[in-house]
Amino acid sequence: MGIIINQSIKSTFSYYFGMIIGAVNTVILYPLIFNEKPEYLGLIQILIAYSLIFSAFSHLSLPSIIIKYFPYIKQKGQLFLFSFILSFIGFIFFCIFFYFFLNDFITNITDTLFLDYSYYIIPLVFCISFSDVLNALSRSHLDSSTPIFLNEVFLKIYSLTFLIVYGLGFIDFDLFLKIYFIGYLLKFFILLVVQLYHDRLYFDFDTSELKIKKMLKFGFFVILGSTSALLISKVDMLMLASYLDLENVAYYSIAFYIGNAIMIPARSINSISTPIVANAWEKNNLDLIGDIYYKSSINQLILGGVFFLCIWSNIDNIMLILHDFSPKFSGGRYVVLFIALARIVHLISGVNSSIIINSRYYKFDLLSNIPFLFFIVITNYILIPGDLIILGIPISGINGAACATFISSFLFFAIRIIFVYIKFKIHPFSINTLKVILLLLGLYVIASNFNFNFDLYINIILKSGIILFIFIPAIYLMKISLDINNLLLLCIKRINLFLFKI
Repeated sequence: MGIIINQSIKSTFSYYFGMIIGAVNTVILYPLIFNEKPEYLGLIQILIAYSLIFSAFSHLSLPSIIIKYFPYIKQKGQLFLFSFILSFIGFIFFCIFFYFFLNDFITNITDTLFLDYSYYIIPLVFCISFSDVLNALSRSHLDSSTPIFLNEVFLKIYSLTFLIVYGLGFIDFDLFLKIYFIGYLLKFFILLVVQLYHDRLYFDFDTSELKIKKMLKFGFFVILGSTSALLISKVDMLMLASYLDLENVAYYSIAFYIGNAIMIPARSINSISTPIVANAWEKNNLDLIGDIYYKSSINQLILGGVFFLCIWSNIDNIMLILHDFSPKFSGGRYVVLFIALARIVHLISGVNSSIIINSRYYKFDLLSNIPFLFFIVITNYILIPGDLIILGIPISGINGAACATFISSFLFFAIRIIFVYIKFKIHPFSINTLKVILLLLGLYVIASNFNFNFDLYINIILKSGIILFIFIPAIYLMKISLDINNLLLLCIKRINLFLFKI
């Protein structure tokens, strides 16, 4: 886990720094700037959501193919040539599909604003697809921190800059949207230059080493599985746009961002763990896979769990801050709860998806995704326009969409964990999992009794500080995670060296 922790530290820095910038964008600037026109924010979210889904078709699952077969192929240039040729073919097919079937594609989107700007999806799909291919290339060389930095820091600083320019009235919305999406093109070019600079990208026109038929068969199942997984993650937003309007998409996206923030540790750990799991499968090292499976689960639960606790303990203060910037955006507290609970389930599952995709049972990734895609569509269909009240929580509209995501996520990851256990006799749990959950519950009871009457921001800092002041020593003393303990010792050592120099 040494290289995982090393890359995870770098990646986590980018994620958390990006989270701060993203929080400024999402919690402050978006509600403030789009207060009068929330449908503009909803439009941006829907365009990106559709572009992400179609990019999964466009790149024909090549990121997964690269990561899986990278350890097996000695002449890497053959794999890279195959990847880029197939990417271009996939993008051309997507353009043909988009041109001829656009009307069918947007049938359920009645908002004319979306129709006016739907053509932005084509360049976005290009940038996202080829960035994903370069991202996989970088990760295969065990460099996950570079693409993460570009995605989490560069893009968000870029967005922040032009949000302010637009908010001050220097440009209109049409120009802002063009500039906003140019950021994705810049990210692609920077990532390309980095790969060329490190001599990671080169082509070998002799493709004799490639088992193309086998790779395409793998890609076929992965593309269906990954696309259905993307649909699962975006269907709530798409159905909100269909059943309600782009304004509700905007309100949902703000609350969704807050709840989804606890995924930051998982994203950094999974990004570097996936190629290592692929290497372990190449050597049939099930012990290493089981070790990564457990450690990723417990580490993600610790980091994401305390993050969730800090968010939910301060949810009233967070909603009041949103209300100060725009009352329209302050009604998503239960969206935050349901999305955060769904992500906790995801965190506990560790690198479950990487284990399945890189194993001989990769077809199960599709077989488990498609039924749950139908399930989440049905639950959204019932809950978004519904009028249920559960434990005093109104389950409809944006709350219904978030609740559908939680229910589906719980069932989805439960079945996948059971599958991995049945096939490989490994699971991500131990008594330490229960200890962390009990510690988090106990801390929530304590934190809920602390109420301060200071400034909203100071209240959040104080309550979060109390939680961390208790949680960090408790985790260290209970020796739940050797990786977390070593990381804490490293931080203490560096702080001491800094103070000594002073």
